[in-house]
Formats: sequence, structure tokens, C-alpha cells
Amino acid sequence: MLTTVPGIEDIVVREITMKGFNVYSWYKIGITELSGRLIVETDEKILKNIRNFRTIEKAYLVIDEGTIPGRDLESLKKLITHINVDPIVDMFTPHTTFAVRSVRAGDHEFTSMDVSRLFGDKLRNSVREKLGFYPIVNLDNPDIIIELDVIGDRYVLAIEIIHRSLRQRSYRVFHHEATLNPPLAYAMNMLLNYDRYGKHVLLDPLCGSGTIIIEGLYHYVNSTYYGVEIYVHNCRGALRNIYEAEVHDRACIICSDSTRLSSFIRYCDGIVTNPPYGIRMRTIDDSLRKFYVKILEEFSKVLRDGGKIVLISPRRGLVEHAAHVSKLEIVERREVEQGGMISTIYILSR
Repeated sequence: MLTTVPGIEDIVVREITMKGFNVYSWYKIGITELSGRLIVETDEKILKNIRNFRTIEKAYLVIDEGTIPGRDLESLKKLITHINVDPIVDMFTPHTTFAVRSVRAGDHEFTSMDVSRLFGDKLRNSVREKLGFYPIVNLDNPDIIIELDVIGDRYVLAIEIIHRSLRQRSYRVFHHEATLNPPLAYAMNMLLNYDRYGKHVLLDPLCGSGTIIIEGLYHYVNSTYYGVEIYVHNCRGALRNIYEAEVHDRACIICSDSTRLSSFIRYCDGIVTNPPYGIRMRTIDDSLRKFYVKILEEFSKVLRDGGKIVLISPRRGLVEHAAHVSKLEIVERREVEQGGMISTIYILSR
């Protein structure tokens, strides 16, 4: 079971196959299309390489899955009674600590705390019965984390493979107030769908702390990435992150105004960017509308024929109006959830 940014589940599968692993089957698990969770049947050797994947946040080894007989507390108790915990019990020693966590989504007469408590009690009793001791509960820093999720009418029992979320990138020594989630930044670069070994000139005209640039250079391993940022402080911070990520030999940060992009950028093969949302504004004023039109017009001027723009924004009306004015074609729309908001990733072309 893998977790990711809701809305890019299929891109996770693409990354798995791109990196040489077979995907025999996969499906989302959730009560909406934006689930952020998927079950993937793949090669066992992926477990040794799981930290190298850039579109996932957490990874779990599934022990059991199926349907829950009902939505009430008695149905939950019945389910837990019949779950075979022997594969988990065999992991314990007298010094092994553990925690049970749960995600519950849908209409049920019990809570996620009920799930964790009841399954934790069963596991402790099963260890005592088979191994002769009660295992140690440690909710803060356990050796083993067991996840029992109840989502709609399905349940998934899994062991967490890595405790630290993979979205926490070690290169992020400088933090921007509107930094994009790194797995989402990597996925947006993948959506260009260019040859990852080709020599492309890529651009993030509103680069902030450089996350899109860094993730793009990890994917497009022979490409050059330019970033434009108007604030000197952010430029310096982006450079710090780029050096920490060890991609500085293929990256360049330009401190300038993206509304004048065509005056200092001749051309690029692709643009990936996360423009400001003006989310604190109660209404969309003319300045933000004009800004979107101006930057998309500038993007159109520097983008080569056949090139693509991948842009994310919750401001659908602004993007679609600006795309129309700039004579850019909307090739694809994709809804994702980020920071508690529903945003749209647009793929645009000239």
C-alpha cells in the first residue's frame, strides 16, 4: 500500500514501471477519486529500493485486506476476531515495541481510535498466547507500526515499511512559505512526458525555493533547468537547496520579474510552475487576473513550438481565462489535493 498526493495515484504506478519494476495490478482505495492511497501488486525487490521513489509519501507491506461485514461496532469486533495476526506476531521479541494506527473514512458507527484500540488488544493477547509475553506499546517511537485502515466497506492490514515520510527531502534547508509538496513537484515534471534522458531546457518562472527545479533535475537527468524568482531572499534560498541537492551544475537561478520573461529568456522546451494563488483574497481582484494573463502571455513567447506548460492552481477561472487570451491550448486537466485545497494541474501547449 502506497500513499501519495491525492490525484496522482496513476503517476506513482508510472514511476514504478519507469524504474524497472513490474506492476501486476493496482487500484485506489478510498471513498472518493482523490484517495491518495493505492494497493499495488509488484516485485518483491521493490522493498529494497522504496526510498528511491519520488512520488510516494509512505509505503506499507499489506498483510491482509478484504471487506468489513457492516458499519457498526459489532461488525468491527467480528472482523478483528477473524483477522489472522500470526504473520505479525512472529515479528515480536520481548524487547520489540509497537503501535497500531488507523485511518477510517466513510460512514461508520465507530472511530479510528476504536479500530486501533480493539486491534491492539487482540495483537497483545495473541503475542502473549503464542510467545509467552505481552509486547510493549510505544506510541511515540515504536519498532513496528501496524496500520489497520477501514475505508468504506474495505479494510487493509499492513506493516509500515519506513517510518519517516518520503516527502521530507533532505535537501530542503531553506523553506518557502508556499513550497510545493516534493512528490507533487516530481509528478508535475513527469507530466511533461519528455524523454527523461534527453537534453531539454526547462524553466520554472516562479521558482520560490527551487523544489520544482530540483525534482525536475532528478527526473530529467541530462537536462538544464532555469528558475526565475523576483525576491532576492528566495533566490538565495533556492540556491542553497539546489546545492544541497547536488544539482547545481545543471541549474541556474535568475533574480528577475517573470512578467518580463521574454526580455531575458530566449526559449525553453518546457515550463513547470506553481504561480501564486492570492488565496488570502476574499475576491479575485483585477491585479491577480492581469498577472495571470501577463505571465501566460510571457510563457507563450518563450516556449518552443510543441512545448508544454504544466501549471498548478486552485484558480481555475483565472488560468482558463489567461490561457484563452494567450492562445494556449488546454491539453489536460487533473484535480489534486494539496494543503487541504482542491487544485487543478493544467497541461497547456502552444
